[in-house]
Amino acid sequence: MKVKCLALAAAASLCCRGYGGSVAYEEEIPAFREGVDAYNVVGGCGAWEDGAFVVSVTNRPSFYMDYSRYPGMKPFPSPREVVLETEYEGLEGARAELVLTEFPGGKRNQFFAPLAGETRFKTDLDPAKKYQLLALGVHGVRHDGKPWKIGFRALHGIFGSTKAGALRIEAETGNPLHIVRGGMGERPVLVVRNAARERVAAHGVLKMQGFSGEPLDLPVNVALKGGETAAFPLPDELPNGVWKINGDLVADDGSEMEVETRFAVMDRHGKTPKQPKGTFRLGINWHIGRFTPEDLKLTAEAMVASGAKLARGDVAGMSRIQRDGPDCWDFSETDVMLGTAEEHGISMDAIVFFIPKWAAKPENQTNSDWRACTFGAPRPELFGRFCERLAARYGTRIDYYEIGNEWDLGGFRGTFDEAVEIQREAYAALKRGCPDVCVIPNGWAAGGDIPMVVKAGYGGFQEAFMKEARNCVDVHPVHQHGGFAPYVRQIKDGFFPLRKRAGVEDIPWYSNETAFPSTWGERTAAQTVWKKILWAWANGSVDYIWYNLKATGWDPKDTEQGFGMI
Repeated sequence: MKVKCLALAAAASLCCRGYGGSVAYEEEIPAFREGVDAYNVVGGCGAWEDGAFVVSVTNRPSFYMDYSRYPGMKPFPSPREVVLETEYEGLEGARAELVLTEFPGGKRNQFFAPLAGETRFKTDLDPAKKYQLLALGVHGVRHDGKPWKIGFRALHGIFGSTKAGALRIEAETGNPLHIVRGGMGERPVLVVRNAARERVAAHGVLKMQGFSGEPLDLPVNVALKGGETAAFPLPDELPNGVWKINGDLVADDGSEMEVETRFAVMDRHGKTPKQPKGTFRLGINWHIGRFTPEDLKLTAEAMVASGAKLARGDVAGMSRIQRDGPDCWDFSETDVMLGTAEEHGISMDAIVFFIPKWAAKPENQTNSDWRACTFGAPRPELFGRFCERLAARYGTRIDYYEIGNEWDLGGFRGTFDEAVEIQREAYAALKRGCPDVCVIPNGWAAGGDIPMVVKAGYGGFQEAFMKEARNCVDVHPVHQHGGFAPYVRQIKDGFFPLRKRAGVEDIPWYSNETAFPSTWGERTAAQTVWKKILWAWANGSVDYIWYNLKATGWDPKDTEQGFGMI
C-alpha cells in the first residue's frame, strides 16, 4: 500500500493564554470529567450539576478529593502555575490545596493558595519531570454548621517548554474511542496542534505501522500560529488492527519531539449479541458510576467494541438508591445505567453492598474512617429490606447480585459473624423479592491465604465464611490478579482445595475479577487476557470478568493504574 499525498487542511484557531518567558502555553488537566465520585471525596459527597462537579459538605471545615485511587489521567509536563476554576458561596477565607506527585511514583508536592473563582497555585516544578494530580482540597472553612457547596469546573496548567514541546499530535478518527469503524464513513486523520501562543514550525517523517507489512512514511511539515491546528488525512481502506504512528519532529528552534499515537480499525459493533446466562461470557469490570451521563454511552460503546457480554459494577448499591434515608427510594440512576447496558446487549453483575451513612451502626457513623460507614455492618433489617425491594424491581434483569467486594482484604469493616449474617439476610431477602435471582457473596480477592491476605489479618476468613454461609450462596466468585502462571497455580492449588475443605465443591465457581497491568507490556497483557479466559472456561468457571474497562493511569510504579482494557 502506498501513502497518498498528505494535504495540509485548513484549521480554526484555538484560544490560549500564555505565561511570560520562553514558549508558554495553557492546557486543561482533566480532573472533573471522570474518575471522581462520592467515594473518593473525603469529608463530603460529590455529584454532577450543570456541568460542574459539585461537592456538598456538612459540619466539616475541610475536605479532600483523593485522586490516588482513581488518577484517570495522563501525566503532564511540569507546570509553572496551576489555575483552579470554581463557583461557591459562603467559603470566604478558605484555602485551597493542590497536591501533585512526580511521575513515575515520585514524591508529593503540596501547594496552598487563597480560594477564589480562579485559584492560582504557583508551582514552578522541575521542568525535567512529569506529574500526576494526587489531591485537591479546601480547608479553613468558617461555617455555622449549615451545609455548603463548591462547584469545580476546570483545572488548567500553565507550562513553559521548547517549541517542539508545545506541539500536540494525535491520530483522530471522528470518535473518542480512536476506532475507525467499518461502514460508518470514518477516516483517520493526523492532527497537529500548536498549544503555544507564538508561531511554531516543525518538520519530520513519521512511520505508520500495523501488525504486519512494511511501515508507511508520513512526511509532516507545518508552520502554525499560536493555537492553530493542521490536519493530515491518513490512508483509508486500512486492514483491521491497531495502527501506531511513531517518529520525531524537529522545531525551528532546534528542539525535538518524540511522537507516539495510535488508532484502531475494526468492524462496526453497534450492539453486542446478548448471550443468555448459562453461556460462558467474557465480561469486564465497568466502573459505571464514575462516568458523567454524557460519557456513559461512550463507555458502553467501548464495552461493545471490546467484545464484552457481561459487566460488573456498582449500579445498584444501597448508598446510591437510598442515600437520603429509609423512605428514600431513588432508582433513577440505576434505571439509566442498567438500561444503557441492556440497550447495548450487556448483562450485569451488580455489587449491592454499599451502605449509606444513615443506615450504619451509630459507632460507625462517628468513625473518622469513612469506610467504617460505607463497608461496615448496617443496623438490623435495613439491608434486607433494601435487597427485597431491589430484587422485586429488577429480578433477573441483573444476572448476579453480589454482596460486597474483597472482604478477605478488608473490604468489609466488621466482624466475621456480622459478615455471615449480612450474607444470610441478603440471600433470604433477594429470594423473597424474586426467587429466580442469582445471589453471590463478595468477590474474594484471592484463591486462598496468599501473603497479602494473611498480612491483612484475614487468614482463613474465606474458608470459614463459605463453610458457614454455603446454603446462602448460588455461585462462588474469586479474583486473583497477576500473571497467568500465578493465577493458575493459586486457583488450582489454593482455591479448589479451599472449596473442597469448605464443602462447596458442588457450587459453581466464577472468575469475576482478574487483571494484568499493561504498563508492564501491552503484548504480555494481551496474551494474559486470552490465556486466563481460556483456562477459566476450560476449568469450569461459569463466566469471566477482566479488571477493568479503562486503565486509570500510566504510572509503571503503580500496578493498578495499568489495569484496563483501554
